[in-house]
Amino acid sequence: NCGIPAPSSTPLATFSTDTTKGCIPLTVNLKNNSIHSHSYQWDFGDGQKSNTYETKHTYDSSGVYKIKLIAIDTVNCIANSDYREINVYAPPSVSLNPVNPICPGDSIGLNANGVNTYLWTPGASLSNANISDPIAFPKISTQYTVSVSNDGCSLTDTLTIYMNLSC
Repeated sequence: NCGIPAPSSTPLATFSTDTTKGCIPLTVNLKNNSIHSHSYQWDFGDGQKSNTYETKHTYDSSGVYKIKLIAIDTVNCIANSDYREINVYAPPSVSLNPVNPICPGDSIGLNANGVNTYLWTPGASLSNANISDPIAFPKISTQYTVSVSNDGCSLTDTLTIYMNLSC
């Protein structure tokens, strides 16, 4: 029942995405730009599929996914495919451990783990505000905030260093 198609009726699968990377959960909107086709098969690379013309898909796990669109000319039984790669990143985590109060004039090491970029504030009383483990030299009880990021995903946490004035 499938004949030889005329060159102008050969399906061409093509699509675009509104993003190619991001943090979980990442929703990707898919715009179908295919021509000369009657049906469509989307494979999102995570076991999920769709047969709609245009769609969106949400990734709930980190990883690299290959989205595939197959455009099919059902009259002539011909298919064509297009692919895009999507990078989905896990959100960063930060773990700040509470510390005992310190005496005036003492210093204390702060520590945040598990990410690529750090920004501690206030930075004036720190040895370096852009590393995971700066040394703090507070003159009074001070609340420090660390903003961490990893692959464009970010998170903020706080830790207060209390001054023991009875030392």
